[in-house]
Amino acid sequence: MTHVPAERMFSWDSQVAQYPRTGPPGISYFRGNLTDETYVDCLLYRDETGKLVGIFNHYPTDLPPYERQGDRNIWIHPGRRRQGIGTALWLEALIRFGTGADGDPKMTDAGLQFIKGLEDKFGGTDLDWRMEGWETWLERRIKEREEEIDVLERRDPKSNP
Repeated sequence: MTHVPAERMFSWDSQVAQYPRTGPPGISYFRGNLTDETYVDCLLYRDETGKLVGIFNHYPTDLPPYERQGDRNIWIHPGRRRQGIGTALWLEALIRFGTGADGDPKMTDAGLQFIKGLEDKFGGTDLDWRMEGWETWLERRIKEREEEIDVLERRDPKSNP
């Protein structure tokens, strides 16, 4: 693991400025186009008022010198950390984008604590894909997600999670 000092990270304000100011509550997808061919997959987590409080970026291609193909990063509003937002984004990203890049991950101390917290909380449970294998876990989580969407659509046919 490569340690990245927190002071070398961009600010929350510099990140949130890159996305639409408002949107639907919950997790939504945003394609961050950099060029006609290059983009970043973004999952945006908004609170009940539509305010952006969490960002998950997945890099489907290399963006030298900063990101390698498969890299990902999470940004959580400083006043909203330790409330499950990062976990919700991480689990949604596993379903949509897979397990991530191989190799040497780059992490801040907060990122390392986040991963350790996930391991402590979910290791050995039905949310730990290692317990049943990646393919089986992914199929089960996709089915659960589809069932959640069906329930929401029955409650509000206009909703689109």
